[in-house]
Parts: sequence; structure tokens; C-alpha cells
Amino acid sequence: MRTLKIKKKKSSGRSDKSAVLVRKVFILVIFLLAQALFYYSDFFKLKTIKIYGNNRVSETEIVSAAGIPLDHNVVTLPLAKFRKNLDKIYWIKDVKIKWNLPGRVDIFVEERTPFLIVKQMSEAELIKFAGREFEPGSVEAIAAPDSGASPVPGLSPSPGASAVPQPLASPAAVLTGSPQPSPSVSPSPSPSSTGEPGTEEQAADSEALGIAGSVGPYYAADEYGVVLYKAEKEEYPRFSRLIIDEKPEIGKKISADRVKTIKELENWISADLKKEVVFYSVDERLQAVVYVLKNKRILKIKIGKIENMNHKMEVLAAISELVNQNKKEVEYIDLRFKEPVIKLVEKPGEEPTKPTEGGNTHA
Repeated sequence: MRTLKIKKKKSSGRSDKSAVLVRKVFILVIFLLAQALFYYSDFFKLKTIKIYGNNRVSETEIVSAAGIPLDHNVVTLPLAKFRKNLDKIYWIKDVKIKWNLPGRVDIFVEERTPFLIVKQMSEAELIKFAGREFEPGSVEAIAAPDSGASPVPGLSPSPGASAVPQPLASPAAVLTGSPQPSPSVSPSPSPSSTGEPGTEEQAADSEALGIAGSVGPYYAADEYGVVLYKAEKEEYPRFSRLIIDEKPEIGKKISADRVKTIKELENWISADLKKEVVFYSVDERLQAVVYVLKNKRILKIKIGKIENMNHKMEVLAAISELVNQNKKEVEYIDLRFKEPVIKLVEKPGEEPTKPTEGGNTHA
């Protein structure tokens, strides 16, 4: 009896092992068939590439630059590598690549958009340009020397001076020819700021654009400073104009910080002043200057860094009111300090304006 029981157990063990072996072979065959289907089936092979969001860059250029091979399995494609390949196209700001079944890859492109237009111009060229286009007195309005300026007594040359609003007694004295109290620094809106632009404002806008256009060509750049293309004259009114000391090259970058400075500055200046802007400049220290057209002359407004802007704009509004009231021609206004500095246009036969002791200024 014991012998019969032992034989039955041995027979059962052999059957179990055979069944396990059969199941393993079956699973292996299924796996190999699945692999073959996965790698060689047309369902997974890349047949179609779809591109979305492109306007400036052609589909052919995008596909070629990405280097995505057709007839490869879409699941195994190195998508990160293809995204990096598209960085060489300067028009592309951002890109996303996804695979889909059956056999398709989708490329979503975000292109760069122009933010401003830029041009290379040296200080010497600015002086020559002003001398050619305007009366002789306007040359000094753009030139670097600051001789003959009329500061408020007690002016501190430190850019970090206090931003507390100061009385404008000295600017008023410079503009009127005798000491007098200044108007409040609260900005007064011009008539055109509360209604539709009139003929005079439109004419000033047109003249400023005409002067800006006469020193072209300009190049369009995006908000990150990437130079995109050579701008047409029809585009000049649509964008801010920035003068730089480096040559713009299509596909290369200019200083993104300078572009950011202009973006911040334009959030502060009034719509009426924007109409008179010929162009802006920003140096390596991010000190901004606005060149505007006033009475056929270039008026240079030295803003400095984009800080304490509420105070600076109030001061500028008050000085502008004084200029209009007294019918004076100003070469430049310097807002970089605690108290403003202005310089009048020197006309033949007139003595230059000089500051005097005790805060009194006379012509």
C-alpha cells in the first residue's frame, strides 16, 4: 500500500512540471509576437507629422530641423532630442512634441512676435543727424556735453538721491527769467489726453515718425532681444524705436535688459508724450533717454534708471507746463537727480542761462 501511494505522487509531480513548462513557452511566444507587432506593425510606424501654430516658419523647415525619421516606431522616438534640434530656428520661442496613434507625431510651435524695432547709431551720428535735419541750435540738444545747464541749487550728483518731490523754483526761474514759485508737481493732463487726438497732435506724431524713418533701416526684435527681421517703414508706427550702439544681426540677441527697460518705461510715459517720441536709447547701465520732437528740435529727456518713476513723471509734467506757459525752447531735461536740471536752447545774441547763488537764476 505504501508503495502504490509513492508512485502516484511521482506521477502527479511530472504532470505539474510539464504544465508549467507549456505555460512559460506559451507566454514567451505571445511576448515575441507582441514585440514583433509593436516594432514592425504599421500601426506604430511614423507616417504623419502635423505642425500647429507656425506662421513665419514653414512646415518643411520645421520637419527638416527637427530631424524626425519616418517609418520609425513613434513610442521609441527621442522627442527631447527633436525639441532641442528646433532651438536652431530663431523664430521659434517654444515647442512641444507629442506622439499619437496610429503612427503620428504632433509639433506645437509658439513663434516669437516683434516687440520693438532697433537700430545702431553712435553719439556722433546722432549729432550729425540733428544738425542736418533741424536748426543749428538743435545739435546741442543731442550732444553729450552738459555745459550751460541750469540745475536747482543743492543738486546732488548721486543717482541714489532721495525721491521725495522737491519744489521747482529753479526750473521756473530758468524758464521765466526771474525767480518765482513753481506750480504744483501734480501732472496736468493736456487737452488731447481727455479726448480724441487733434490735428496738431497727429501732425506732431507724423513728423516724429518721419524723422525716425529717415535714419532707418530698423530691425524688429522680440521682448527677449532676439532680432527677427528687417522692418518695413509701414511698421515703424506700430513699435517703439530703440537706438543701440551694437549692430543688429538677424537671429542674434541684443541686450534683453535694455528691451525690458523700454517696456517698463513705456508703462509710465503718457500717451501724448509717446506721440512725440522719435526714439529711445538705453546705455549699458540701463540709463534711459527719451528723444522727442518739440518745435522742430530734438528734446532730450534723461530719465536714468526706471526707479522713482511716479516722482519723475510728475516733475516732467510740471516742467512741460512751465515750458508751454513761457514759450521757451529746451535742449534737455535731466530727471536723474533729486532735483531736475534743464538747459534752454541758446539763441544768437542771448547770454547763456546760468544758475546764481541762493537759488535765484536769471537769463
